[in-house]
Amino acid sequence: MANRWRLLAAAFAPFLILAFVIISTRWALIGPHAIRKIETILAIALVGLVVSARWLSLAAIPMYVAIATVVAGRAWQRVTFLAAIPADSLRYGFFVTPVGRRPRFLILELPFTAILIALAVLLAIGIIVAWRSGARWSIALLVAWWLVAAVIFSLPSLYLYLQGDAAIFI
Repeated sequence: MANRWRLLAAAFAPFLILAFVIISTRWALIGPHAIRKIETILAIALVGLVVSARWLSLAAIPMYVAIATVVAGRAWQRVTFLAAIPADSLRYGFFVTPVGRRPRFLILELPFTAILIALAVLLAIGIIVAWRSGARWSIALLVAWWLVAAVIFSLPSLYLYLQGDAAIFI
């Protein structure tokens, strides 16, 4: 009976984490200190992913490496942002200016592509590990977990893209 509850919690945890991130990100973008609020939300979501990775435990090592990859990718983006953006403030439409093209590549395109490729490779490794350990239907839960991890990494990039490329109209 306890194993059934663990599996049920593991099945729904990534979706609950994703709902939390989407709803709370909308709140975080309203008002001042958006970056700080988003970072806090992502930290809470990553703790949730660690817990759900433990519950799934099909491919725990690749899942923990995926979480570390998401954290490293977000740190990469943040450090590059602080180094490349003048005055620590992203102006609306900065990335579409001639001066902003290189920071756009260094802050958005390079880390985003590299981390998503790394997550895809780790997903393949996780599926292989889970398959060899006898999991069949649980691999769908593993894929859902990985998609949530990719979305959690992608949301700050989406914010930077919308603000820096002037992709939203206010």
